[in-house]
Amino acid sequence: MFQLAMKMIKKNSKAAFLYFFIMTWTVAISFVFTASANSRVLNENVAFNGFKTSEEWIYAANAKSWSEIAHAFPTSDYLNSIIVLFCCFLIFYVNNNYIYHKKNEIAILKVSGASEIQIIYYFLLQTALLFLVACIPGMLIGYAGIYILFHSVAYVMHTTPASLTTMSLIQTAVLIAVIFLYIGLYVMSYIFHIRVKDLLATHAAVRIRNEPTPRKYSNKRFVFFLLAGIFFILYKKVPYDNQSYQLGLIFIGLYGVVNGVISDVVQWWKKKNFYKHPLFSVAISNYNTALLSSRVTIIVTLFSVIMMFFVTLLFHADMNEFILSLIGYGISIILLSFTITFDLIVQANHRITYYLNLWKIGYTREQLKKIVRQELILFYSTILILSLIIMLPLAYRFLIARAFNPTLCLSMILFYVGFFSITGILSYRLYIKTLLKEIVLER
Repeated sequence: MFQLAMKMIKKNSKAAFLYFFIMTWTVAISFVFTASANSRVLNENVAFNGFKTSEEWIYAANAKSWSEIAHAFPTSDYLNSIIVLFCCFLIFYVNNNYIYHKKNEIAILKVSGASEIQIIYYFLLQTALLFLVACIPGMLIGYAGIYILFHSVAYVMHTTPASLTTMSLIQTAVLIAVIFLYIGLYVMSYIFHIRVKDLLATHAAVRIRNEPTPRKYSNKRFVFFLLAGIFFILYKKVPYDNQSYQLGLIFIGLYGVVNGVISDVVQWWKKKNFYKHPLFSVAISNYNTALLSSRVTIIVTLFSVIMMFFVTLLFHADMNEFILSLIGYGISIILLSFTITFDLIVQANHRITYYLNLWKIGYTREQLKKIVRQELILFYSTILILSLIIMLPLAYRFLIARAFNPTLCLSMILFYVGFFSITGILSYRLYIKTLLKEIVLER
């Protein structure tokens, strides 16, 4: 079984390399964050200190604003769990894409008489080999990142560099174990529920989505929640560092906008303009499908990026916690951006038949590329616009209160927009490559 696993890894080297690459950077990012959370970043304050006295619990219980609560709870106390969630979220889509390319292998093994347990052992062996090998460069990259981070902070703050703690290595090992356990459970669940006839299908069936059913209440109320939250963020009588109710309204509104409002707008536009703009109508229909299929990922992205942005603004007075918040902000953007990319690639694999049929009825390759380009521009623009209409008012409130540096605030926003746009270009190239490969074979 070991020899067969190694042979198939070599045969599917491209898919294996992509899996290995993501695992490497997942380990590296996890190591950087856990080391930062458990070390003396400024060689003055320990970020990972938790609650040690009853007075701190009393202080947190009597806190009247998010700023007070944030200073009672060290950033690392809750960001560690968020990073684990992000890693598992990314691994889910990597696994989905990896196993999708392994369907023929699973089918052959099942037809040959292999049991589910043997197939699970076979795939876990492949995964374990790739994952364990990825840990070596991942830890090396992470150590280099930690070295650069600690020395950069020491240089800027005119202090001695922080040192790596044993707890960092232990927590990284625990995190890796949790991720691998998640991978094992995912593989077991997939193989136990898949049927041979589904595996042997040449193309996945195109799922036709029905028109959305009429709702009892209008989706316009979600737009009202969103606008009300933004209004109260800008309302000067509310303290700039206490935005709990406002963000609650905003997230309710964002959920409704992603889950229903945009879909209603798309359906209205198609009824009015389908015959005038047939090519764009196909693109906007695909955009609506992608949005609904990825709504969980999008909502998690919006929630995480906005909350990390707000938490980073709150820690402006505590340099040690502020640096840790910045690291968490960057990690959340990187992991979630790649998660969205893999989510789209998984969808592209299920749309191959659809685009192949469009090509057969007369659409050219350039028209298909244009459809994909319009779809992804709409998709990424939606996420950016929804996040920026929240982040900009939050930044404005902190800036007019002189509680944050304008240059740093602008840099944080530009980093988010820039990195997200770069992954959008990457998604487009991978999307096109995935969809049009069948057209090349047909020719």
